[in-house]
Amino acid sequence: VRDRQIKIDGDYSDWSEQDKIFSDNDGPECDNLPGRDLKDVYIAKDKIFIYLRFVTNGQLDSSFQYLFGNEDLHMRVYQDNGAFKVSYSSGNNTILNTSNVLPNTYIHVTGNQFEAKLFNLETWTNKTMHAWVDQGRETVCRDNVSLPILLMK
Repeated sequence: VRDRQIKIDGDYSDWSEQDKIFSDNDGPECDNLPGRDLKDVYIAKDKIFIYLRFVTNGQLDSSFQYLFGNEDLHMRVYQDNGAFKVSYSSGNNTILNTSNVLPNTYIHVTGNQFEAKLFNLETWTNKTMHAWVDQGRETVCRDNVSLPILLMK
């Protein structure tokens, strides 16, 4: 993962092809319904934050959530009262008792993509990570992607 800062402002020109860690080339998921098929995942980092960018096959679906992480901790982007939010959640509830919503300045959504920043946590260092799109435990479909082990120094 490249060491650099990304400004969370909806201007995606500060992202580089070198930041892309996943590109979908196996065909559409979830009947190719808009916002339900994860197309590209980008990641960068600095000493404090991990920066993420997700690109989907259409406008983000307000009934779905967009996730990044592992079995211990994941980030989720979801819509609440008309606004997209980013929070941390613990899959097994051993790290967090509840979801912690980050400030609005930590996410920017534009059409079929978003960029977000999260605190650079040791629990994600040198671990297998996943990115996925779904509605929660019970969902009409799930696009789940295994990412390479993220080497962060």
